[in-house]
Order: sequence, then C-alpha cells, then structure tokens
Amino acid sequence: MRRLQVLLLALSLALPAAAGAQSFDPRTQELIDAIRNNNTLVVKRLMSEGISPSEKALGADTYVVVAVKANALASLKILMDAGGYVDAQGKGGNSALIVAAERGYLAIVKYLVAKSAPLNDGNKQGVTALMKAARRGHGHVVRYLLSKGADTKVTDFGGTDAATWARRGGFTAIARMISQHRKK
Repeated sequence: MRRLQVLLLALSLALPAAAGAQSFDPRTQELIDAIRNNNTLVVKRLMSEGISPSEKALGADTYVVVAVKANALASLKILMDAGGYVDAQGKGGNSALIVAAERGYLAIVKYLVAKSAPLNDGNKQGVTALMKAARRGHGHVVRYLLSKGADTKVTDFGGTDAATWARRGGFTAIARMISQHRKK
C-alpha cells in the first residue's frame, strides 16, 4: 500500500512537468484585469513584485500583447518600461505591432514603432502589420507605416502583398495608396 501511495505521488508530480504545465501565479488574473482596465497603479505594483511583462499571460499572449489588444497604452508603457519585448508575440505569431495595426490602434502603432518594433516582420504566415492594416481598412495606420518605411513589396508565404490584401478586403483606395507609394 505504501509503495502505491509513493508511486501515485511521484506520478502526480511528474505528469504536469512532463506536459509542460506551468505553475499558476494567482497574480496573473489580477494583472490581466488591471491591464484590460488600464489600471496603471495595479500594473505598476505587480511589475514591482517581479512579474515579467514578457511572460505568457493568457493562452499564447504575453502581457504586452494583452495590453495592445485592450488598447491600453498607459499600461503598455509600464510593461515596456519594466522590460517588455517590443516584438512580443501572441497567438499565430502576431507581434504587438501586427495586433495594433490590425485593430487600427494608431497611438499604439506609433509607440511601438518609436520603440523600434520591426516594421516588416511577419507572423507564422508571413503576414505583416502593413498587410493586416490594409486588409482591415485602417488607412490611417497604413499611411503611417508607409511613412516609417514599411516595405510594400513584402509578400506573405502565399505570395500576397499588402495592396492585394487591401483589394481583397474591398479597400481599393488603400490598395491604390500602397501601389502609388511603391512607385516612389
């Protein structure tokens, strides 16, 4: 009986580690909620307690990406000041810049570009911030990315460029803007 208890205890300790499970920090949900509500006092406190802003927070998203998805610029700045990665990735390999561009969050796009976010890096399908903004019809973001040097000739892994992404989304004026920028 004792051997069985020891064996069961050993298995219960080994299985989560073998499956790659991480221990749950109860502050995780508190930080996620604070970021989503742009509660900078709580975000600052939790960062000072040693939570890494580049850890995976929610599924495959880091806290940095959670802040971008919440359009929480003030919280994002705290996370970045605490060591968050400007090229932090979330689900599908989407960087913080790609997420911000896709959602049309120009203030966050400008902040990330000022922090040297890679303009032309793509996600797991090779889709860039410019392509996402073009596909979603965010002309203000497209214009800004082009002004900062986003490459209009980059294609995703299927061979599609940003102008084509815009056309497929029904945004012919954005497709034209990208094509005209390419000719400069």
